[in-house]
Amino acid sequence: MGTEATIYVIVRKNHGLKIADSAIAATALFTGSTLLTRNVKDFKRVPELKIQGI
Repeated sequence: MGTEATIYVIVRKNHGLKIADSAIAATALFTGSTLLTRNVKDFKRVPELKIQGI
């Protein structure tokens, strides 16, 4: 997929997340991790992201 910075730019540009949320999403995508969050609504904008609400 690319470097974490590249993924960050793509997430920020294509999905309109805030700066911090874009960095969090990019990190989860880069590492292949499931993102645990209370902010499911915003992160659902990134369809490739595995999300689990807490």
